Amino acid sequence: MSQASMAEAPPHEGLKDEARAWFEALRDDFCRTFEAIEDEQDGPLADRAPGRFERTAWQRPTESGAPGGTGARRRARPTSRRAGAA
Repeated sequence: MSQASMAEAPPHEGLKDEARAWFEALRDDFCRTFEAIEDEQDGPLADRAPGRFERTAWQRPTESGAPGGTGARRRARPTSRRAGAA
């Protein structure tokens, strides 16, 4: 294998940003949909505030101290009534 081909980025490298954006949009769509369900709740527990997701940014630590991966996650607040709760 030549030095030039070893230094070349793998074919999927160019798709990482697009894939990340797609998964982030999917996550955000799920959260919006569940929050909409919470907003429409009129049955049991409707007297409680609608559940919401909290966004938390994170950074993956590395052993060397160099910057690791980053991202964000969404988590349902523990006090919400949760979508579909009976």
